[in-house]
Amino acid sequence: MSIDLSIIRFVICFIFLGVAVISDVRTRKVPNKLWMVMAPIAASILALDLYQRGVSWRHYLIFIPIAFLFVEALIERPPIVYKGKINPLVFGWFILPVLVIIYMIYSIRSSMLLWSLMSVIVMMCLAFVLYYFAILYGGADAKAVVVLAVLFPFYPEIRGLTHWAGDAVLLDFMEIFFPFTFVILLNAAILTLFLSLYYLTMNLKNADIGFPQMFFGYKMKVDKIEDSFVWPMEYYEDERKRMKLFPKGLNERALESLKDRDINRAWVSPKVPFLVPMFFGFLLGYIMGNPLLHLFEWII
Repeated sequence: MSIDLSIIRFVICFIFLGVAVISDVRTRKVPNKLWMVMAPIAASILALDLYQRGVSWRHYLIFIPIAFLFVEALIERPPIVYKGKINPLVFGWFILPVLVIIYMIYSIRSSMLLWSLMSVIVMMCLAFVLYYFAILYGGADAKAVVVLAVLFPFYPEIRGLTHWAGDAVLLDFMEIFFPFTFVILLNAAILTLFLSLYYLTMNLKNADIGFPQMFFGYKMKVDKIEDSFVWPMEYYEDERKRMKLFPKGLNERALESLKDRDINRAWVSPKVPFLVPMFFGFLLGYIMGNPLLHLFEWII
């Protein structure tokens, strides 16, 4: 008797991501142990999923690169180069998952399931890339993507919901090239855009006009900035007023430059936890599915 893993995945994600959101909103921090507990649960559910699908043992090798990326994201390891010498154990640790992936592609490349599993690795690696380029600014955001990639290797199979409707071939294509974790990020990005409308409405109501900063934040009393979850967008440098729409950090000199000039109110950018739109993006993914899938079906 098979277990409905789509429901289990929903419950696990709802609980863990919900706890992460609450912690992030309250303190702007998410304990690493939350992801360390969620990661093995996600991997165990994937293992059960593969077992129910009756796949060959080669498919289970995917857990080697998954374990590697989990460790890289969640656990501190020795450096690969120490005192000018390469650590052979750490070097081998890096080479092993690469060899495993090459072997899997060589031996079972005709399996569609393999490419769905490879998309898991791609999404996990994408989390590192997005964090490196500060697109995912918080470490918790990147860790969430790493874990969610393993929790959702396939699209949820819940009949009656919109993302289950559609051509099977198109769904297979989406599962490989637009994994469900990518859907969550896409939905989260779309939801984030609505923040600009909120800022615009609030600024117009308060008669705070400034372009384009009125789309990215609001004005706040300078003496409250330091104790609030915001970054100053405006500051003074070389006796000139400057504006930075994406400050990504509280610059003490920027704040002091405002205080030195007795500025009462200044434009600030709120530290909005990306985990919040990710949580609602996950819910939308289950309810509404992949917006790209709906677009392709409409075009076709």
